[in-house]
Amino acid sequence: MVFKLAWRNIWRNKRRTIITASSIAFAVMFAGFMSAIQEGSWDHMINNVVSSYTGNIQIHKKGYWDSPSINDLTQEKELSMVKDLSENIDIAVPRLESFALLTTGENTRGTMVVGIDTEKEDLFSNMSDKVKNGTFLNAGDEGVLMGDRLAELVGAEIGDTIILISQGYRGVNAVGKYPLRGTTHFPTPQLNRSLVVMTLEKAQAFYGAEELISALVLKSSPLGVEDRVTQSLVSSLDTSSLEIMTYKELMPELIKSKQIDASGNYIIFFILYMIIAFGIFGTILMMLKERQYELGVLNSIGMEKRRLFFMVWWELIILATIGIVIGLIFAFGLSYYFYVNPIVLTGELADAMEKFEFDAIMPASIEPRLFIWQAIVVYFICLIIILFPFFHIRNINPVKAMRE
Repeated sequence: MVFKLAWRNIWRNKRRTIITASSIAFAVMFAGFMSAIQEGSWDHMINNVVSSYTGNIQIHKKGYWDSPSINDLTQEKELSMVKDLSENIDIAVPRLESFALLTTGENTRGTMVVGIDTEKEDLFSNMSDKVKNGTFLNAGDEGVLMGDRLAELVGAEIGDTIILISQGYRGVNAVGKYPLRGTTHFPTPQLNRSLVVMTLEKAQAFYGAEELISALVLKSSPLGVEDRVTQSLVSSLDTSSLEIMTYKELMPELIKSKQIDASGNYIIFFILYMIIAFGIFGTILMMLKERQYELGVLNSIGMEKRRLFFMVWWELIILATIGIVIGLIFAFGLSYYFYVNPIVLTGELADAMEKFEFDAIMPASIEPRLFIWQAIVVYFICLIIILFPFFHIRNINPVKAMRE
């Protein structure tokens, strides 16, 4: 009976009900969609870096990440058993990374040289699919791959010979000539401007670092199990000489930027929901004042104040639920559309994104928790607002209410 009365009461003034429900729906839709775009964009950036190069976890010699040096390398054999230490590790990729001076004729540029196990690297990052022109490297290949932007900067074309000059392991002179097999395009602009890729064996020979690697890169699934995997590795490896770092430790600036961006959105959401809260409160206040006589009559003929309160409570819950459901439907629909068809940034905005080493794409996320949280926030606001009708009805005087 109480629910039926509440349902009929909210439609006694259809215009007010529609306006209030629409304002709740708009707030939920706006907050849900903005959260989806923000979360989706940051997840896309992080996943690009993690899946294309950085990996979920890296193992290297202690202190190497803070001060990379060709002399701080690790024996590849020491880490050969790592993949078997956790069922969440999909693949372990050995790499040898260092810097070199690249020259092609009159053009010279500093580059990062990476030696890879071609088979494992392709399984890890699908590098063969990232070859824009030319061909991917095979095991024992004498050639190299180069980022497409780097190739433009030094004027190199497929088949040209490039010269690399650097300092090798423990002071060895590192000089070599290599044919350019192809150019690659990564989601991270920095890699496209600086990366030179060769087979692991050729990189070890170039730097005079046979059977040595600078890092073992691990890919774990799903994203988020890094801490659990790290704990199992810590208990099995010699952490006095080795360092195990997750992508959050490898990219603290990116994680901190995400947190700062999220904080800015929280302020916007707070203002938005405060406006909605006052709108709901105004609706409840008007409902109570308009129906003062009605409440007094119902109480005087025997309807308990507890039932009166639950009638008003149901009215607020029904009103909020209508707005939330409509808002979530529109928020999820918009988010799903931009999940399938990401926003592609162009012009100055795209250039600004690339300067920060980000891919100029903004997909939306369809993670259910983003939308569920919006419903929880609105219901929480309703729980606070319902305190006013509770005290109002508890203190109601039937005779005075009917006279007023």
